[in-house]
Amino acid sequence: MRSRIQVELRQPQVDRKYLTTPHPKNRLNLGWLNEKPIEIAIAHSSGERFCTLIQPASNWTYWDCDAEKVHHISREQLYEAGLPIREVAMMLNKQFAGQTLYSDGWVVDKPWIAELFYAAGIPMQFSVSPIELIMDEAQMDCWDDIKKQVLNEKGLVRHRASNDAYIIQETFRRTAWLVKKLARKAINR
Repeated sequence: MRSRIQVELRQPQVDRKYLTTPHPKNRLNLGWLNEKPIEIAIAHSSGERFCTLIQPASNWTYWDCDAEKVHHISREQLYEAGLPIREVAMMLNKQFAGQTLYSDGWVVDKPWIAELFYAAGIPMQFSVSPIELIMDEAQMDCWDDIKKQVLNEKGLVRHRASNDAYIIQETFRRTAWLVKKLARKAINR
């Protein structure tokens, strides 16, 4: 019931968007019912965030009470406040058709997104790839320290998809800025 599918939209160095879902290792944030998505979020580079709960499909009957305690999302909340699976899939396709989204939890997030679209009965019109594909080694080396810094500064305590997407987006932004700054400094020496 967790997964932070930090998905990022990548166009030739333009806009970055991070998609998320709750995951066991606190990656991008798609919430899951026994490996099923229950929440998804997108953090735009503009600072705008989108997040929605997802109503479970009728055949998604398993519920993990321990995961519910961690994420504070009940099955009842999903039915009351969540959007239908098909509607969520169509919204994602409309916004990201033909684009690549990047996730820091790709191994988990990609199958979860695929499950969402399978349950919706429509093809996914974008792709999901590992964020490491657009990071350089220097960014990877400072990722954990910068992420801790972001967490401490922002004080985000609610473990939800929108927060996780924001944390990933901000960590990516800061690591890219730091690497660029250090490279300029080295050139000017």
